[in-house]
Amino acid sequence: MSDKKGEARANLAILLLAVCAILLAVNGVLMWVYLSGASERFTRALAAIENSNTRLDVVRGELDSNLKAIQEELHRLNQKAADSADLTPPERSDAPE
Repeated sequence: MSDKKGEARANLAILLLAVCAILLAVNGVLMWVYLSGASERFTRALAAIENSNTRLDVVRGELDSNLKAIQEELHRLNQKAADSADLTPPERSDAPE
């Protein structure tokens, strides 16, 4: 009787190992299918990011040139204010005495 129990346990262990091997193979196939589709999505996402980066570089260039123009204008205005600070304003002719 113990021989039959031992044989049944061995058959059950082999059956469980076979089920595990099948599940592992199915898991591998599912991962391969998912990752092959993910690589295409990843490639499209990278292309979109590169396109966005190009646009952002253009905008950054425009902002840098605007900033430089503003700084130059402020420098001119400061220079003009410094030059006019040396002048005394003319006296008003209608000033009350």
